Amino acid sequence: MTVIRKLADSIAKASNNPTSNDPIHRRVWAVVASIQTTPVHSLTLHISGSSTATAGIRYLSSYSPTVTDVVMAEFWGSDLVVLGRMA
Repeated sequence: MTVIRKLADSIAKASNNPTSNDPIHRRVWAVVASIQTTPVHSLTLHISGSSTATAGIRYLSSYSPTVTDVVMAEFWGSDLVVLGRMA
């Protein structure tokens, strides 16, 4: 296998593994299912069309969430953060 092919395979594996410590970031879209205001402001999302809800997702303070918003989020290591609502 060539060096370039090995590098391409590494990048592909890292970008498909959001819990990787690799500095590669991956953006995803999601739909807000519910909003939690205590103890920490967070969201429950359906990520990339999944029927499974994922809770405890933090969001930027500049975003005011509403249920059913379609949002863009980004993985930073193993953390997922909502960047804002899609226009």
